[in-house]
Amino acid sequence: MTLRELFTLYILFASTICWGADPRADGGTTADTLARSKHFTAWRNDNGIVSYVLTTQAAPFQQSMYYTNLTFTTDGKYLWFSAAFPPANTKCLGVVDFIKDEVRIYKDTVFEGAVPLIDLESGDAYWVEARGGQRHIGDYYRVFKRGAGADAAIQEVGRIPHLVEGSAPPRQVATHLTFNADKTGIGFDSGNYANNKTFAGVVSLATGQAGIWGELDRRYNHGLMHPTDKDVMLIMQDYFTDNAGQFGEKGARVGIENRMWLLFSDGEKKAVFPTPNSIYHEWWDVDGKYLWYIDKSGNCGGVGTCRVAVDTKRRQIGKPRLVWPNAVGHSHCDSSGRYLVGDHNYKSWKDTNTARVSFYNAAKAAEVNIVTSMPYPKYDQYHTHPHPQFAKNDEFICYTTTVMGFDTLALCPVKQLIEHKEGDKKI
Repeated sequence: MTLRELFTLYILFASTICWGADPRADGGTTADTLARSKHFTAWRNDNGIVSYVLTTQAAPFQQSMYYTNLTFTTDGKYLWFSAAFPPANTKCLGVVDFIKDEVRIYKDTVFEGAVPLIDLESGDAYWVEARGGQRHIGDYYRVFKRGAGADAAIQEVGRIPHLVEGSAPPRQVATHLTFNADKTGIGFDSGNYANNKTFAGVVSLATGQAGIWGELDRRYNHGLMHPTDKDVMLIMQDYFTDNAGQFGEKGARVGIENRMWLLFSDGEKKAVFPTPNSIYHEWWDVDGKYLWYIDKSGNCGGVGTCRVAVDTKRRQIGKPRLVWPNAVGHSHCDSSGRYLVGDHNYKSWKDTNTARVSFYNAAKAAEVNIVTSMPYPKYDQYHTHPHPQFAKNDEFICYTTTVMGFDTLALCPVKQLIEHKEGDKKI
């Protein structure tokens, strides 16, 4: 055996001793890997469910990203997260590198509320720069990307134009970045300019130029590109301040009239449901056949987490169905649609000092607590909600947690949740 071969065997043996499994192997990071990690600490809920909490504090504030934007790469090598250094209002990117056994913060990846996008295959991260002095047509907001490696360079890949002359920057340049279906572009939803308008479209990754799909007459946000139809974006109405006195008294807060809309590349805009409705917290399933959402009033499927079939080619909407009764926080589903995860009581979190995260097995109508109760976050200026999401091929739940006394993120292996005998309660 050559010296090179002996050295390779030694590296594999050493990584197995330290981690329990080589994260470069097929399957990547596992529960055993996390149990042996110096960066994660096992935390057991009162029902026996175990989560692995990122206890290495590379930044004072660490959180999982918004549930629509997955951050754990398919090969299990990298787990991205958001970080902040209070009292700064901006955030930056952090990454757990399971290959080098490191947690790194990239302070030069500064962004505001726009949630970054992670390419789950390459490990690259995309984000929009923080707003500045943009006021004129011809100004722009740069879209950047960088790889997960410590020495990766930051590259500008596109520009979202400033679209209203003489206006301050819109309330959001983009809410949460998503790829279009063939990953040739990234959607944006620049909304609530001084004239109240929102402009939505796609930035081409080939040219860096933005194409405008629609000019909307009020604030729309939470744009999500369809996962299999590159000509479709889901976009939502939201509350906003009337900057122009267009809907009543200038400066008044305007409510939502009709939440969910489909925006097509040819400019057509189609409401998913008729008014009145009271829905929010939407997402596409992995193949785009279903649109998931929370129905608060019960007239679009039932009170709780619902889904509705969407035929984007025929531009038709099916009949809504209630899947998880009374789950009205943030929810997310696995790729099969059989399992869901959600947070609860986040709106009363500050007053009650408790919020909950749970898993739902739709076939058994059984709910299992991941965290029965977690205290209110130390830093609340960063939109700190649990925002649980399925991660790494549905093997984990990734969520923001405060159970260790500080704000960070955790991974909960899904297998134990599926195998939980009866659930903490039947729904």
